[in-house]
Amino acid sequence: MKLGWNLETGLERTLSSWKSVDDPTEGEYIVKMGLRGYPQIMNFKGPNLESRVGSWNGLSVVGYPGPVLATPQKFEINEKEVYYEFEVLARSVFIILALVPTVIGQNLFWTA
Repeated sequence: MKLGWNLETGLERTLSSWKSVDDPTEGEYIVKMGLRGYPQIMNFKGPNLESRVGSWNGLSVVGYPGPVLATPQKFEINEKEVYYEFEVLARSVFIILALVPTVIGQNLFWTA
């Protein structure tokens, strides 16, 4: 998963909820990277900021340590991109990070 900005093209990678459990069109909740000040992950409901998850502390995002089984986590800031990402290395682990219409986020883990 990768959240953030390509500063050269203006592409923004976000995570958005479904409108309802039966309607996969974009819903109210959005998780995205805020660029004002030091970049941080923020949760929005419509245009309103609901919460700031936090900034990168060198190991993880403060306020959201990320999936324990997903490594490595990375936070990149350079002249081309600003982004946070994690990668699942174990083929026996599946992660679903979902924004459902009634909650900001859920992490679901399945290990074989």
